[in-house]
Amino acid sequence: MNMQEEKTRRNLPPLFPEGMTAEAFPTWRQERLALYARECFGVTPPAPKALRAEIEADREDDWAGKAEHRRVKLTLELEAGEFSFPVHLVLPKAQRPAPCAVYISFTPYATAGYQPIEEVVDHGYAMAVFCYEDVTRDNGDFADGLAAFFPRQGADAPGKISLWAYAAMRVMDYLQTLPEIDSARTFVMGHSRLGKTALWAAAFAREQAAVTPALRAALAAEPWLMDYCLYMAIKEAQGGAPWYAWPSALRDRDADALAEAAAQLDARVLLHAYLQTEFTRQWDAVRAYAHAHGVRIIGDLPMYVAADSADVWAQPGQFCLDPDGQPSAVAGVPPDYFCADGQLWGNPLYAWDVMKADGFRWWKDRVRGAAKRYDVVRIDHFRAISSYWVVPRDELTARGGHWAPGPGPALLQALHAAAPELELIAEDLGVIDDDVRRLVARSGCPGMRVLLFGFDPSGTSEHRPDRVRAHSVCYVGTHDNAPAAAWAALGGADADYAMRCLGVYDVARLPEALLRAGMGSRAELFVAQMQDVLGLGAESRMNTPGTAGGNWVWRLLPGQADAQAAARLLARTQAACRA
Repeated sequence: MNMQEEKTRRNLPPLFPEGMTAEAFPTWRQERLALYARECFGVTPPAPKALRAEIEADREDDWAGKAEHRRVKLTLELEAGEFSFPVHLVLPKAQRPAPCAVYISFTPYATAGYQPIEEVVDHGYAMAVFCYEDVTRDNGDFADGLAAFFPRQGADAPGKISLWAYAAMRVMDYLQTLPEIDSARTFVMGHSRLGKTALWAAAFAREQAAVTPALRAALAAEPWLMDYCLYMAIKEAQGGAPWYAWPSALRDRDADALAEAAAQLDARVLLHAYLQTEFTRQWDAVRAYAHAHGVRIIGDLPMYVAADSADVWAQPGQFCLDPDGQPSAVAGVPPDYFCADGQLWGNPLYAWDVMKADGFRWWKDRVRGAAKRYDVVRIDHFRAISSYWVVPRDELTARGGHWAPGPGPALLQALHAAAPELELIAEDLGVIDDDVRRLVARSGCPGMRVLLFGFDPSGTSEHRPDRVRAHSVCYVGTHDNAPAAAWAALGGADADYAMRCLGVYDVARLPEALLRAGMGSRAELFVAQMQDVLGLGAESRMNTPGTAGGNWVWRLLPGQADAQAAARLLARTQAACRA
């Protein structure tokens, strides 16, 4: 930093007040956000008591038969009375239901040439146009229109932009009721001041509006969804604190306290419901696209869930917790190849006796949910179904743990019965004994073989390519391994033995040899990380076990998987007769 930069820095006001603490920051942040909203845009009024729509006319200007034009009178029933304004709705005839743009215009619809309607229709979109002058007159004192229905004093005064946005939000509410509109794909647009208005409406529509009946129906139909959305809303209201640090009534799920929280935080609950349903819509589209191209999706089912999660808060009786909601013991694994202290995960353990008594209901719900997202699921840490590592809560490492019996075949039978269409992969890695091997064989699930584990110079590893079983899934490495090129570059006895086994004499050619060996194995499925397909090194490592930071940051960049890489992969696949 040069002298001028240092002078500038020293003259800047502090970002935070003196004495700011981590505990005080959430409250301070909310206060600043509220101040920003009030001073820049004004307070957004509450949603109307009711909303009515009346089609006043079907217009003739239909853009050469491409669209239907309706003039709609939209009426808001407010505490102080009713307010109406016109909305012009253009519906493409070629696509129903259609995504829709809510366009806030500077001019009445009579000058329709000002709006890009034809271009929008040509792309299969509907358009709902209203003029801000029909909502609130921009006459200096701003005393008529919608402003007349809302308080004008102090901090409760709505601003021009907030009232224009309020009208846009009401138009979006109306669109949600129309079968001709794809309600999941509505958006607001404008430019200049109305561009700011569009952003404001988009930010607050899902919180302040009378949200779609579909969202409320989803919350009623899916108990897990209400649990999750209420958990997230309360967590935000509590400054991000874990659920076991909430006030006892909320922590312990007192019915009256939950009902009160649900009512007070309704807007946030609905926002999170919208995010979940929108994710589902987008994911379903991705999965349908994959299936149309002959691609199936493998998901991952972690054995454990986080202590601070909606799962544990909503159903604490399914977990081993103390009276304050804290785990009485935690999950991990003993010392192994990856970590001399073992791995201390800290997740709460399952109350397997409770789960068995109710027929593994929680697990059945979980696997049914997975079946809606994936075609195949890898059960992470499968060996815990046979026996699992129990670590006292206060231990600093996983060394002080002990083995305890898991639920065994009964759980797997329940999972198969709950989602028979879902294929399962058993992640049978780590400390594996004969009981685990028998359980994998009895389950019918293919186990995992990892080539980077296969070249112990003793020659005894079951992961060596020539020993890979037919009923298995063969991987080059897992997310916990270094990429093959980085592993090879380290050298050592394992890499030397691999070179001898695979018949290569240049360490730089070892990653390619591993790909050929995996594809040529008897495994029914072969999996390679993209890093290994592209020959990337240590800089692309996904995860280092036992470390808290710097993981899960690698991303495949545009252009990395180019046509040449695709051609090489196809050639390898064809040579192994797997194409």
